[in-house]
Amino acid sequence: MAGLSAAIAPVQQPLYPKMTSHYPKVPPKTPNAAIEYARAIQEAPVTALVGVTGPKQPDKHHPTTRCRMRNQVGLTNRWRLPEYLGSDLLGSAQAIKATRSPLNKSLIRIMTAEGPRHSLNLDLSQPYKFRQSNDRAQPCRGPHLPEMPVGRSGSAGKENTTLTVARPPRIPPLNSFIPGTARAMTPKEVFQCLSKRSQISLSPDVLLHCMDVDWELHRAYLQKSTVLSEILKAADNPKHMQYYNMPEADALHKHIKKGALYSNDYHCTKHAEIGRTGNPKRGGKSVDRFQYSRFRVNNVTVIELEITDPLVTEHALAVALGHLYRDDVVVEADEAAGVLAAAHFLGFHPLAQGCVNVMLSSINYKTVCSYHNVATEFQEEKLTTACEGWLEVNLVPKLAFHIQLRQLSFEALHKVIKSTRLFTFNEHSIYKVLCDWLFLQLNPDIQLMPCQSTILSYFNSFSKSCSLLEREEGRVYEPLFAALRLHGITDTNHLRDMQMMNVVPQSWVINILSLHYQALQGGGDMTAFKNFPSASIRHGFIVDENPQYYSEILSLYGFHFELKAVKQDKKGSYNFFMQRLKPNDSVLTYRDCERHTFSMRPDRLVNFTVRVQCEKEGKYFTYVSPMISQKFGLSESISQSESVTIDNLETPFHTTFAVLFPSS
Repeated sequence: MAGLSAAIAPVQQPLYPKMTSHYPKVPPKTPNAAIEYARAIQEAPVTALVGVTGPKQPDKHHPTTRCRMRNQVGLTNRWRLPEYLGSDLLGSAQAIKATRSPLNKSLIRIMTAEGPRHSLNLDLSQPYKFRQSNDRAQPCRGPHLPEMPVGRSGSAGKENTTLTVARPPRIPPLNSFIPGTARAMTPKEVFQCLSKRSQISLSPDVLLHCMDVDWELHRAYLQKSTVLSEILKAADNPKHMQYYNMPEADALHKHIKKGALYSNDYHCTKHAEIGRTGNPKRGGKSVDRFQYSRFRVNNVTVIELEITDPLVTEHALAVALGHLYRDDVVVEADEAAGVLAAAHFLGFHPLAQGCVNVMLSSINYKTVCSYHNVATEFQEEKLTTACEGWLEVNLVPKLAFHIQLRQLSFEALHKVIKSTRLFTFNEHSIYKVLCDWLFLQLNPDIQLMPCQSTILSYFNSFSKSCSLLEREEGRVYEPLFAALRLHGITDTNHLRDMQMMNVVPQSWVINILSLHYQALQGGGDMTAFKNFPSASIRHGFIVDENPQYYSEILSLYGFHFELKAVKQDKKGSYNFFMQRLKPNDSVLTYRDCERHTFSMRPDRLVNFTVRVQCEKEGKYFTYVSPMISQKFGLSESISQSESVTIDNLETPFHTTFAVLFPSS
């Protein structure tokens, strides 16, 4: 039982530690088969410099099926072989250079090179082989959930149709690692640490049974909780009860009470714990560890509260109950979501508001998903808006690279990708984020973010008879991909990846290629799209320093533009504009000049907007220019657009150009 002590020393910050000190375990020894190739590479230049010490050349590393794939790793590639150098002075110099740094860049690239042999085929003695759909475990399928009508339009260029699908199940949160030699604080210990500040000398008079734990509380402090106070009013009359106590603690209590030193200031009320199970066995016999104590007698009201929400843990409930005895709010950012849920169940509104304030100031890639989930469930509109604002700016550049992406809910992701305020480097970046999120949903046991080749190989291993969205387990995710602006994916490498992954139906890919061909044949006119906010193609970049000049190249249907951000003399002031490029402009790469299509059309009508997003004092501010319609020519006088000037910007800021070629 989570009891309260009579005489309690003041608590120092931090109020309670996360876990006690521990000695880490010795890591397991790496198998020789896993490191022998890297060891042979590292020893090769040394062996070559030593020279021939026997009747034959030194042996090479035995070739295996895992080492047949060649990786380009740098200039010291030749010194993987240990043969004698002889009079090769240049080779000797390079071998000496390779030995000076035991772990050089070349060796690191060899050992950490990304490839299927490192991520999929773990058996060193077997050749590499892709897994097929018939030997792959089926993706998890949740219970049938309420249906949601979804409209498909825009990206695939089809007429609006209504599609009825079910929301996908929410996957469990990430597991937290606790070393085996460490002991985390129990919920009762957390409750005691938080409630000590009240300096109560009276025995608890309320016993709350919740989540299989008995909590000793005081009637006067329960008035802060509307739920507990209502339960207390409806409870039976107090009962004359004895508290459980350990025999050893009871004997110590008698000894201290008899002592003259403590006779005047020692109180008879002291805390004692109730275990969930209290009958340990000694010598094969059952011994009752907890007995009645004649020193712990009081009138106690017993109440019960049932909480089944998975967001509320015992630890979160302990923190919430401990704050009944405090006037301030002391909540860690990583536990604020659970404490907020517990505060709502208890009707503890001051604590709920304090948790919201803590969460508003600690939104990042680690917490934004859990914050948004709890804010949506308990209708905290201010917190929900802040989380969605953070996601609109940082979904693609930050959250997409971390495993916390798996905790993002279907509804939140669908709302964010449909937002006109979403920042992205290009339209393919959003498609890639969706594929990563889908991979994590279909593989909920993964705890580390996989590399892109693993995700590509996973989707490529499914049957090619139909796409993933056309299968039973993937149909629920179709609304997400239907909300993309797939017509904005124009790079041939990106389109080839889409075909290999086979996530979206092949009819969608054919429709995209058809739209591209029509635009090329029509001089760039995007005749199939009329609504600028939902059909414009986005291209963005991040200015994270204070450069005088920043630019990106946008290539679309044979027209090439340079998107520019130029710093002005006034602090925090930038000019944003776009300029059409000619085939011989120096800013274009060799591939752009020699391989890409160039349209020599003398005038190109372009509709575009400039959106800049930056963070000030923990809040994101968005500056959006009105839609500008302008014709761009090849001559210098009409090749540049009008400038959009934005003041009071702080780096880093996110800039997005949204472009649409109307019929002209």
